[in-house]
Amino acid sequence: MKEQHPNHVRSIHEETVKQERDELVMRTYNVFFARVLHLVAQTVSDLCQVLKIDEGVVEMVWSVLKVLLG
Repeated sequence: MKEQHPNHVRSIHEETVKQERDELVMRTYNVFFARVLHLVAQTVSDLCQVLKIDEGVVEMVWSVLKVLLG
């Protein structure tokens, strides 16, 4: 019985460490993709202004890009 207790504690610790690592990875991904999305938004906005694209078309372009990046 005493041998199971340390293994159980180790198992709980390992699971906690794994969960913390997974959460850190997800936060890192979220930051990365938020930056990518911001850069895409800025680029699309700049291009559409330079090309004098109608606002309705800009909204359609942005809708497509959100689907593709989402």
